[in-house]
Amino acid sequence: MTEPPRAGERSRRAGIAAEVADVWDRLAGPGGGVLGGSGRASAGIAAAAACYVMPDWARGTDPTGVPAWWIWPARSWGTAERRQELVLGAALALAAVAASTPTQPSVPTLAVVRDADDTRPAAPGARRRPRDTVLAAVDQARADLVDHEGLDPALSQRTTGLESLMLAAACYLLPTEMRQMARAGVPTIWAWPTVSWINHPDRDTELTVAAAMTQAVIELYDRPRPGQSRPSTLTLIDGENHQ
Repeated sequence: MTEPPRAGERSRRAGIAAEVADVWDRLAGPGGGVLGGSGRASAGIAAAAACYVMPDWARGTDPTGVPAWWIWPARSWGTAERRQELVLGAALALAAVAASTPTQPSVPTLAVVRDADDTRPAAPGARRRPRDTVLAAVDQARADLVDHEGLDPALSQRTTGLESLMLAAACYLLPTEMRQMARAGVPTIWAWPTVSWINHPDRDTELTVAAAMTQAVIELYDRPRPGQSRPSTLTLIDGENHQ
């Protein structure tokens, strides 16, 4: 069990969640098209999120610099300042949750809310579920999130804590057919103890947990540098190279 977050932690967490949601609202798919507008584009959302969240060394880039798990057109891959990449990865994770189809009416560990009226302009990305429903579910998953020690992973003091959390988020974001599995039945890039790997009952729950993990990654990334500005200018996957 984890202690309830203090006021400062709650404020920091809420600020990051709002920042990520704002980038999500402005996302576009490969070539500037509708995110999730085609089968291939929709299938690539979670994998794209994993590519941006995982450490650079783990991306397995090909000779052209494109990650091995990037299934969108190669020209749509681009890199940026590390925090911008993390925010984009977290925003793509929200988009992946919105594009997924729940396999059961409700998940006990996640919040279920009424669909609220939203007068904001519709985002470019196609959504199967309303924005508020997705954000509430991910927010609840973030509140419930613990690491292999039963602690909030965003508060880790371990020198390897940040990369371990990045890899954990990437493992859940990658579709099962893209995961390279070890003999123990866990992904080869899983950096926490083997016994802490959880096979979630459905893809929707898995993606929701992954989206919560990506926001925890940003929290932990910001912790050593509390005065660092938080730019989030990388908001579109527009088919151009952001080198």
